[in-house]
Amino acid sequence: MKKLIIVLLCLCLACSFAACVNDGPPKEDTPDPPALSGVFEHQTDTMSFNGDGRSVELDISKEISELTGLPEGKSSGTYVFILQNGSYRYDKAEYFRIMLDEKTYQFYNDLGVTAEDTVAFNVDNDSRTELVFRKTAATSDEP
Repeated sequence: MKKLIIVLLCLCLACSFAACVNDGPPKEDTPDPPALSGVFEHQTDTMSFNGDGRSVELDISKEISELTGLPEGKSSGTYVFILQNGSYRYDKAEYFRIMLDEKTYQFYNDLGVTAEDTVAFNVDNDSRTELVFRKTAATSDEP
């Protein structure tokens, strides 16, 4: 019986060690997706990305402002997708962070939906508060 317990403990320890070793960002088995570019809409709200992988312009309604904490009306700032406290590609990141003036807003990125033509995030960890912005137009720099 003691041998069985020791074997089980060793297996548990080995599994824990293996989990720690593999506790890094997902392996990039595909090329990085292109930077977000164009106008993305959610009802009357918009996010405009210029394709530099940093800049964003927002036009947020009162309703979405109250839900997210983002300022109502037009504003501009920067954005980043985050995985384990470092910037990462939007299709594999845990969080979507927007920085406006000196304030930071962080949301849960929807990995199954966010892509080159869609930005989807949850205001909190509750999927009932998901906001989906879909690409509707190119920026003036795009053909």
